[in-house]
Amino acid sequence: MYKLGRLLSAIVSQNVSVLIVVGILRALFGVYGWFPDDGLHLLVGPMLNWLVPVLLGYTGGQLMGGKRGGVVAAIVLFALVLASSVSMIFIAMLVGPAIGWFVSRIDRLMENRLPSGFELLMSNFLHAAIAAALAVFSFAYFGQALSAWIREVNEGLIAVVNSGWLPAAAALIEPAKILFLNNVVNYGLMGPLGISQLHDLSKSIFFLLEANPGPAIGVLLAYVVKSRGKRKRHAGATLAIHALGGIQEVYFPYVLMRPVLLVPLIGGSMAGIWIFQFLDAGLVAMASPSSLLLIAALAPRDDLVPILTGIAASSAVSFVLSYVLVKALPEIPGETMGHRELNVVQRLQHVQQWDDLRAAPHPVREVRRSPGRPGAEKRANGAAESADRPASSPSPSSGQEGEAEAPSRAEDAGGGRESEPKRVPGTICFACDAGMGSSAMGAAMLRKKLKAAGWTDAVKVVHSSLDRIPPEADLIITHRYLLRRAMASAPGREYLALESYTNSPVYDEIVDRLRGRSSSFALEEKHVYLGCEAATLADALRQTAARLVRLGFAAEAALAGPDAGERTRAVRLDRSLGIGLAELRPGGGTNAAAASGAVVLQFPDGVPLDGGGRLYALIGIAGSGQPIFEWAAERPDAEQERSGEPEPPERLLATRSKRELLDGVRRMMAERAPFEEEPATANG
Repeated sequence: MYKLGRLLSAIVSQNVSVLIVVGILRALFGVYGWFPDDGLHLLVGPMLNWLVPVLLGYTGGQLMGGKRGGVVAAIVLFALVLASSVSMIFIAMLVGPAIGWFVSRIDRLMENRLPSGFELLMSNFLHAAIAAALAVFSFAYFGQALSAWIREVNEGLIAVVNSGWLPAAAALIEPAKILFLNNVVNYGLMGPLGISQLHDLSKSIFFLLEANPGPAIGVLLAYVVKSRGKRKRHAGATLAIHALGGIQEVYFPYVLMRPVLLVPLIGGSMAGIWIFQFLDAGLVAMASPSSLLLIAALAPRDDLVPILTGIAASSAVSFVLSYVLVKALPEIPGETMGHRELNVVQRLQHVQQWDDLRAAPHPVREVRRSPGRPGAEKRANGAAESADRPASSPSPSSGQEGEAEAPSRAEDAGGGRESEPKRVPGTICFACDAGMGSSAMGAAMLRKKLKAAGWTDAVKVVHSSLDRIPPEADLIITHRYLLRRAMASAPGREYLALESYTNSPVYDEIVDRLRGRSSSFALEEKHVYLGCEAATLADALRQTAARLVRLGFAAEAALAGPDAGERTRAVRLDRSLGIGLAELRPGGGTNAAAASGAVVLQFPDGVPLDGGGRLYALIGIAGSGQPIFEWAAERPDAEQERSGEPEPPERLLATRSKRELLDGVRRMMAERAPFEEEPATANG
């Protein structure tokens, strides 16, 4: 069903402009339009009954069977439209892909079986014969049978609209939207249902179910009222983008950080649907994007006030519930997840990242078998092959609401480039589900930054859907929840995963990369992991190695097999401070050539050590530990110098702030010279 929804979504999204044109003409010149005109309104009937079904059928046939499949599907749909007394729009979305698939099967069956020199003649004649046969059958027999069935379906839809169960659909729509299925729901489900009603009702409430921006407006308003400073400004900007720009993906991170906010979204959506149903409101076409401006433009004259009333009611209900929940929940610090529930989510995400890491080699092998792609040459030994496997997106930042963690690097999935310095990408592609909303916004934001930096001529920035990523794209940027689909759709590229399209450091990072900026060593907040748990030192070492591998600073061979202990050069402990330093051999990680890397893992409950004492923080570094000592000695913390007295180690190692932990570890290393007390073996 999910694949069918994506197929319907692709068909509608490529033809949404013609649907909006029909809606605008009906809203302006229809019987209940703003400027009724019987002459101009005559355009609506032929476009809705003939043009739209043929276009949808052609698109579906093209997606499944290429251009020939699209042409055959368009011919058959035209015959169906002529034979039917009802609108064939929904049928076109099903018949078009089916005919395209049939044509593709015929092409594959006839491949290498046609006489030499007659390929073009036989191919054209064969497709024409198929189109003629199906058109005659559809016009003579199939059209009228479908008409009776479509009437029954339309009567059933009207019964659903008039029933009291329609608001319950919010319990399915809102969670699906948060899981980035918003385009599937809108284009693949609500859009076709609404289109089926246009012929009889001239409008449809189904166009408002998913497109209603009210619930998200209420959630974002609650964040604006509750937040302060930078968070408040970011929430306000996100609110404007969603309400006026109609891009839905921008508010998803707010809800994903606090899943309990699904309750206000569902409540607000149910209130809005009830108002729409009670006031008999509907749109004349699909609102894509779901901007307040476009919704107002597609509203019939008599339905504008009921629609705005429903949106306002859903916003009010969502705001009240969101404000109560946001105020009741503990404040999430800017650098960490602040309570146990979110720590559980973080650990589950670590499990998912491990699965991504283990699953990554499958597309890699496929890329290496195909010649002509960068990195197509297969590695001679298994160790090197495992070393250049891509890492998936990092665990999300425990950071500020709506703000992005620095992107992870699922880089160089095709191999062959990881041992070389990063080259400047010629084409950067932003990819999202439909390729029209959030990806277009992200591409526009990056273009502005590149223009300010003077790189507009050197780098091309495009946007596309996940299923149609251009082959020339060198760097693919998408949301971390869509990373796996991007890697499957276009393997062998370099990837960057975002947490938020509106406020992500990835844009500045790309500009800095183009400028050639690099550092020999960097230990940043994105390399700090709070709230970890381990029963033994060996378990803590494995967790440290896993994060170094995911960031590309060490080879995957450091994680598994009998040689895992040999991959660790040394583990040095300071029992008085409760911290340790683990040195791992890089082994050819994807970022090993760019810089030395390190991570810091915090264990609030402590890890028991042989001989007594507990370990509360473990620093893992790929390569020699010397760079981290140089990093610690660069400068003492200015704030601590002013206070005069250092913080107790117990408080620093139990903190919930990434920045505080990082500064504390750096200060202890600089002032007390740890790790000289007791060296330990790698096996801990």
